[in-house]
Amino acid sequence: MALMQGLAWVLNLFNPTAPGASGFYEYLALDPQRVLSGEIWRLVTFIFIPGTQNALFLIIAIFFLMFIGEGLEQGMGSFRVTIFVLLGMVAQIFFAFIWGWPATGIYLTAALVMAFATLYPDQVIHLFLVLPLRIKWIGFFTAAWVLYDFLRFPLAGKVIILAMFLNYGLFFGVPFFRRLKWEREARLRKQTFLKAQQAQAGEDGAFHRCVICGATELSHPERDFRVAADGKEYCNLHLPGASQP
Repeated sequence: MALMQGLAWVLNLFNPTAPGASGFYEYLALDPQRVLSGEIWRLVTFIFIPGTQNALFLIIAIFFLMFIGEGLEQGMGSFRVTIFVLLGMVAQIFFAFIWGWPATGIYLTAALVMAFATLYPDQVIHLFLVLPLRIKWIGFFTAAWVLYDFLRFPLAGKVIILAMFLNYGLFFGVPFFRRLKWEREARLRKQTFLKAQQAQAGEDGAFHRCVICGATELSHPERDFRVAADGKEYCNLHLPGASQP
């Protein structure tokens, strides 16, 4: 994706039949009418249109995209990264056909940057080879820029942006909220267990007591004790789901 953006920039620069900043890109853009006319390559090539026409910024963007791509493959695996990219492309293609909003790869690149910043927030890069900068700040800047576009665009543009970040939400938002739910449930179970433990410790000095048979670590030291999802403690013989002797 990064290298093809560079190639597209060069072809756009030296194409004698379509000079200027948007000449060759017209052959790459996602135009639903032309796709229906048989130009199906546009379903892929629209992500090869670079987000800048400045040569220096383009070189930096290409190397940065290759850098984060390698990091994402190490953190997520090549298959998951491929699915991440394909979901973003399919979402933009779908809504481009429905709303007629121009499709580019710029928000897909933004989603990749935010994914990398989520995986490696403390990774340091040197901006312009000089200024050290943590990736998380680039992620925050990217999110702020996307939010700005979301607020100023009409409804069609808002839908496109939301669709483009559906892949980010599925890969990072869902696990994040799932982890928050699990941590909350674990914290509640621990609080329930500690309260029960404090109440039991005053009776015979035992810290573990099965609510079914009353066994403790003092009376039955060979048994293991676990706190179940209901916040109650059981020995290994009476743990819900355990086979009974």
